[in-house]
Amino acid sequence: MQMTIFFVCFSALRLQNGSYVMNGRGRLSRAGDFSAGGTTFTYRKREGVGCPGECVRAKGPVNQTIDVQVTL
Repeated sequence: MQMTIFFVCFSALRLQNGSYVMNGRGRLSRAGDFSAGGTTFTYRKREGVGCPGECVRAKGPVNQTIDVQVTL
């Protein structure tokens, strides 16, 4: 027997003041570029082999604490 379970989850970026840069408080962001912490985060969804699900990239460095969350 083989069983595969898929979870629907999303990543979220939150600043120390509680505000969300992307995907927070029950709202989903569209793919795009988001500026926070002194850098730009690139958020993509399902773009082929290099990004089969959800991808967040940033060159950095960041100049403030940013929480990375995974929400179900």
